[in-house]
Amino acid sequence: MGYNIPMKVEGRLGLPTREASSAIFSHPDNIGLRIPASEVSAESVDSPVIRNIVFDLLRVAGANVKKEAIPNSRYMVGLHARQLGFGENVMVVVWNANASAKDNPEGWQPLFRAFINPKITEKSDEINFDNPEGCFSVDQNISGIIPRYDSVTLDALEVDLETFISKGEIKVTDVRQQSPNKFISRVIQHEVDHGLGKLFPHHATEDEGALCVITDRDEFFRYRASEKTNISPRLIGEVTAPGTRPLLAEERERLRNNSAPFNN
Repeated sequence: MGYNIPMKVEGRLGLPTREASSAIFSHPDNIGLRIPASEVSAESVDSPVIRNIVFDLLRVAGANVKKEAIPNSRYMVGLHARQLGFGENVMVVVWNANASAKDNPEGWQPLFRAFINPKITEKSDEINFDNPEGCFSVDQNISGIIPRYDSVTLDALEVDLETFISKGEIKVTDVRQQSPNKFISRVIQHEVDHGLGKLFPHHATEDEGALCVITDRDEFFRYRASEKTNISPRLIGEVTAPGTRPLLAEERERLRNNSAPFNN
């Protein structure tokens, strides 16, 4: 998931990693996106492969070890290794992100957290459609109004990023964390889905506007930059956001043909 929120993208951390190709997202038709990620064994946690994956996730997501914000830079609120062509179950999430940059206090800095073998073990009874979803691993003109649990509990091995950044070593702690708010709950569910071989359209209902396509990017991004940017069009009485239209039946079918069954 990606949002335009102030953040500086820092360069390499001085660790060996794959070259620039690792920053290219897997094509939406790539079958690898629909195959569950592999669990990381205890013996492999501090291996060169996992170090490279964590490094690439931080670099591509926009982590900045100097913590210097530069306006109008881009960073991602979540990213899974599957999206970069890796097969291991590793993801990063910005734990203090808001749906809109307008909600961030002055001097706000993103808190990146990296998780190995993440699993959702508890879910709230409440579900919301509050925030539209998009994904770099889906056609970037596609947006969805997707039902997500208000709160989830995440079990995982958490990487000590201070040690990783300073020494290039991976040290982990078993954690059980409840999502801090509905938006981060949505991000966690979105990224854990990648580890299960699912993309956000898998959860779309058949309602009109549940999936839409951007038809006028200027109008759409003016809308996203407005005060309405952090809420679903449904909450303001609109079927889809300005500058978009609902997907046609044949377009939804094409998505079905290029991915696992929906609503499973």
